[in-house]
Amino acid sequence: MKLSLTGLSVVAILACSLSVQAAGKDLLLLTTPDADAKLATRVQQFCSTELYSLAVQVKPLKKDADSAWPVLSKVLASTLGKDDLAAVLLSSSAVNSNTITLSSNAPVAVVNLKDPRKDGKADDELYARWIERESMRAYGLLLGVKTCPNPQCAMSDYKVKPESLSELGRNYCPYCKKCLGEQLKAKGIVIPEPKRVRKVGP
Repeated sequence: MKLSLTGLSVVAILACSLSVQAAGKDLLLLTTPDADAKLATRVQQFCSTELYSLAVQVKPLKKDADSAWPVLSKVLASTLGKDDLAAVLLSSSAVNSNTITLSSNAPVAVVNLKDPRKDGKADDELYARWIERESMRAYGLLLGVKTCPNPQCAMSDYKVKPESLSELGRNYCPYCKKCLGEQLKAKGIVIPEPKRVRKVGP
C-alpha cells in the first residue's frame, strides 16, 4: 500500500498542529518498577487523547517510592520541568490505602495500582480501565477540575465497591471537559475548537 505525498503532508501537518497546541507544556506519567509497561503506555495514550491531546510523557521514577508521603511528594515535585503541568505516579507501593493521594504543595499525585477486587487480575480489561479512570481523575484534580456528582464522570467521588467497577466511567462529562478547557486556557494552552460536521444531502 502506497501513501501519496499529499497524504504524508496531511499527517505531518496534523502532528505539528497537535504539538503546537500544547505549547511545550506536558503531563508526566511516572512509574515504579512494579508498574506494568504495557499498562503505562495504555494509560498514557488514553489520557493524552482525552485531555485535549496534551503530551503525556512516561518516565521511570529513579528514586524509591516507599518514602513517607511528605518526602515522596517532594521527590515527585522535583521531576517537574518548568513547563510541565502535573505529574502522576503509578505505584503499588503507595503511601496509604487511598486510590489517589494528592499533594497540597505541588501538582503531583500517586495512583495506587492495587486492584480493589480481592480476586482481581492485573492483566484484565476491567482493571486497566480502572487505572485509566483513576489517572484521569488524578490529572483532573491536579489541573483544577472539581469533584463531579455525575457517577459516570471520571471526576466523580465515590466509595470503591469492587462490584461497581464495570459501571464507572473513564471520561469527563461535558461540564467537566469544559472546566478542564478553561483551566488549560488559563495556563496559556490553546484548545482547538470542536469541529462542526456539515450534513450532506437532503
